[in-house]
This record gives sequence, C-alpha cells and structure tokens, in this order.
Amino acid sequence: MASLFEDVSCGAERIQNSVVYVGDVALGVIRPATVEGITQNQKYVLGGISGVVSVDSGGAREAKFAALLKSNSILFGGESEIQEVQALLNDEVSSRTASYFCCIAKTCDEVIDAFKRIRSAKALIIGCGGIGSLTALQLAGSGVQKIVLVDPDSVELSNLNRQFMWSRKDVGSLKVEVLKQCILARFPHVDVEVCANRVDDESLKELTVGVDVALLSADEPLGVAEVELGRLASRDSFLALSCGYYHNRAAVKVLSSNCEQPKVETLEKVEWKRSPGFIGPSFGPMNVEISGVIASTAIHALAFPDSDPSPANESAKTLSWCPFERQFSRL
Repeated sequence: MASLFEDVSCGAERIQNSVVYVGDVALGVIRPATVEGITQNQKYVLGGISGVVSVDSGGAREAKFAALLKSNSILFGGESEIQEVQALLNDEVSSRTASYFCCIAKTCDEVIDAFKRIRSAKALIIGCGGIGSLTALQLAGSGVQKIVLVDPDSVELSNLNRQFMWSRKDVGSLKVEVLKQCILARFPHVDVEVCANRVDDESLKELTVGVDVALLSADEPLGVAEVELGRLASRDSFLALSCGYYHNRAAVKVLSSNCEQPKVETLEKVEWKRSPGFIGPSFGPMNVEISGVIASTAIHALAFPDSDPSPANESAKTLSWCPFERQFSRL
C-alpha cells in the first residue's frame, strides 16, 4: 500500500524513523498511535488525535505536511526531548503507556515530565481486597515505584471468585504479603512496604507522610477513616480517593484534590453498623471496573497535575454507577 510517510521520507522537510526534520533540525515525532490509509480515489487518509484528514496522494509535499498538522499527528519538541520520548517508546516496559501519554500531551516535554512524576510518586493503598489489590498492580504497571499496602486480613476461600490476585495456595496468608510478591514478580524495581494493622484516624497521620495519592477501599470497620483522610489530603496536598458499594451501585469519591470541593449540606453525624446477617456486596467484574476508574484517575492526576483529577464533573466529586444502566453509543 502506498504511504504518505514514504512520500515525505526525503528532502529538506522530511520524516525519518518517525522524527520530523527541517534540514538537520529535529522538530518533533509522529504520535505513535497515528494511522494512515488510502482511498479508492487515491487519497491519503490520516487518523490523528484531532480527527481524520484526507489529502491527495499525488499532491504537493506542503499539503501532506499540512494534513499532518491538521490531524495533530506531530508531537513537537527539541532534539534531546525527542530522543527521550523515543527511548520511552522503544522500552518494552513503558512503550504502551508512553504511546497513550503521547495522545494527551501537547509537547514531548509533557510526556517526559509525566513519567518523572509517576516514577517519583508514592502511593498508599488502604484495603487490599478485590479493588485495592488490582489498583496497586495497575499503579505499579504505570511506573509508580513506591507503594504502601495496608490490610490486616488474610486470604479466604470466599475471596477467590472476586479478588484475582490470590490462588488456593494463598488461603490463610496475609493479603499484603501475597500482593507484595505479585507486584514484585512483575515489577522487581518497585519499593513495596506492607502493614498488616487496622487503620484508624491516628495511624493515618503516619501512613500518609510523603504520599502523593492515597486510596481507601477498606470496609472494616464501617466508614473507617474517610473524613480524616480527606482532612489530611487537604492539609498536605495529596490526592485521596475512596471507593466501595452502596447496595448494587459502585462509587468512587475524590476526598480531596487541588480542585475546589463542592459545598454540600451538613448532615448530622451517624454512627453506622451492619444489620444482622449483613453480607457486603462484592462483584468481581465491578471490582475490576472500580479499580480501573481509580487507577486511571490517580495516574492522570500524577502525570498531568493541571487536569481535574475528579472522575466526575466539577459539581460532584463522586462517580456512582450500575453496570446494567450503562448505555453504549455508536461510533
């Protein structure tokens, strides 16, 4: 198949090895998710992050470069920054995340800075069940190199249908220890600390020292530490999220962020307790969904701190949903 990129691979303005040159000066790199095609009428079609753009295959070089610009297929940067982005894209560990960040960033510098922020971040996971364990693994996979795992529970047989880090041989072992080994088996460079104690308001102060993001997914005792975690996050400027279920609804809440928090009606404080015969809902597929929302929210907030880390809109810092209510739109 004919290729626009082959057509502009030589000359003063050219693209070689995905790098855009003018003379001997490198100006940018082709965003790695860019796709191209050709129509029956011999028009080149570019699929960039700004949409689909067509140009005559036999047209002038200027028109082809104009199509690259219009489709936003070039990520601009200096020569050293271009080389650093290419190194991230050529690294098997970082390539897919780097490609995703190249779809978001405006310049090569932003991609590089995103990885620096993620790799220097410290994450605290309070509650390492079906949601917290998957979130921890996803944060490590994105490049977070310091993770603290907190959970006093051991793996039970009842966990295996909805918490996917464990196997039968792990029954009876502490969740934090098993999860630590799961993370290190994939990412041996990650510094993983574990704490098998219950969390209360007092212990939160020590646990949150130096953290950049904290997740509260513990469900025992009921309502543990959420208010205090939000207070500490506001005071110390880290992102704090909580999650869980209300009956069959999933919920992810931003407890504190750099964004202004909404004003809500103050309710009388309630001391909750479980009803007789209570069994907390935990649904394996929904655990995966919730952990994905949390991990994505945290990674975006770390990588691109000027963006709103809330998974909801500006007027509500809680995202709640039922899977069967979801509607898919046609592409």
